[in-house]
Amino acid sequence: MSKETNLATQERGKVQIIKAVGAAVDNLNRTSSRLANQLSVLLRTFEVNEPRHVVECPVAKKGLRNSTSYICFRVGHEKALLVAKGRVAWCLKELLNAGDFGITGYEGRAPRVAAYIHTLRSFYHLEIETELEPHGGSYPGRHARYRLRSEIKLLGDMGAPS
Repeated sequence: MSKETNLATQERGKVQIIKAVGAAVDNLNRTSSRLANQLSVLLRTFEVNEPRHVVECPVAKKGLRNSTSYICFRVGHEKALLVAKGRVAWCLKELLNAGDFGITGYEGRAPRVAAYIHTLRSFYHLEIETELEPHGGSYPGRHARYRLRSEIKLLGDMGAPS
């Protein structure tokens, strides 16, 4: 009797695992469909007559709590259409608005400015200059000022706050 009970328990456990895996696959399918729809809406929003080569940042995979922001742009004269989203899009817009003055995390913009700059440099291959400048206060030291040096052609902005 104990062997039969043990086998029945194992079977129930297998069924529960199969159901959990099925639910996870359904969630992934819904998420990928939602992302594909958002990207197609974004591409329809920005009229680009040339062949589209879209590259999306792999770092921003987490769902954004508020409205998702996007920036479509090209670097120099390249044909690839780049899409930055979330905080990376916000940081790129801040760099574009700041011009030669540049931005720094020390001024209270965001605690992870260096991480967004790293993503813009490493994934999007943007040329961003870093200058270290001293600061005083209770904990004197140095902080970085970032300046965008790449030529950016902004194709569209969908909800990225300034």
